[in-house]
Amino acid sequence: GIIAVCENEFGGAKENKAGSAGYNFTLVAKGIKELLAKGVYPVIYFHGGNETNPFPSPGKKELYRRFIDMGAKAVVAMHTHCPQGYEIYEGCPIVYSMGNFFFPAVREGDQSTWFCGYMTEINFEKEKPELKIYPYKFDFDGIYFLFGDALDKFNKYIDRLSAVIADDKKLALYFDAWCARYGYDYAKNHMRFSEEMLKDNSQLSAGPRNLYTCEAHNELVKNFYVLCYENRVEEAKVLLKEIEELQSVTF
Repeated sequence: GIIAVCENEFGGAKENKAGSAGYNFTLVAKGIKELLAKGVYPVIYFHGGNETNPFPSPGKKELYRRFIDMGAKAVVAMHTHCPQGYEIYEGCPIVYSMGNFFFPAVREGDQSTWFCGYMTEINFEKEKPELKIYPYKFDFDGIYFLFGDALDKFNKYIDRLSAVIADDKKLALYFDAWCARYGYDYAKNHMRFSEEMLKDNSQLSAGPRNLYTCEAHNELVKNFYVLCYENRVEEAKVLLKEIEELQSVTF
């Protein structure tokens, strides 16, 4: 049974408006319980996370693991526009981001991790779910599965990301570095209010609205302010060079 939700950016459904299924913890928990009562394996598809970040936030790791603790048999996520690692938690797969499937219209010729990802296959026929991944890259002409040296390089790349996910302290340090770099931009550009917003709620308030309602953006800025309060912004930036190198890997 599939429960598919997304972070609460734009386009969410409302009582009198069609749209996507905005994430609500209580509703997801209810959905998991209802599927289990029917003897059905719950699988969570989650559209969320920080764009272009090679690593999930500690908060996403905690949330996805909690879904498993509640009875979900797998969690598969996307939205970050780059592949992230995966883990097997309590015998169940958690895929933190599959990356872009086909999104070639950003910068033609750029071969960063924006232009690759992996499909997932989960087999539920055995006692515990089994995960297989199928890495690929794409360009303006099509999508191509990776083979040979490129496949080996991709698998080693994902293993490297997954090793960080397995270590709570390391994952927190990488997220601090991410927030130290990108939290500044979000706070500077969107943390504002003016009287004009009361008259034009569709334009001036769009950025600040998304900052507060989108869980990933909100988490980013909150952690950035914690770093500011603790005077750790410059210290946190130590890992930025490694993050940038991971963003530019090609296959």
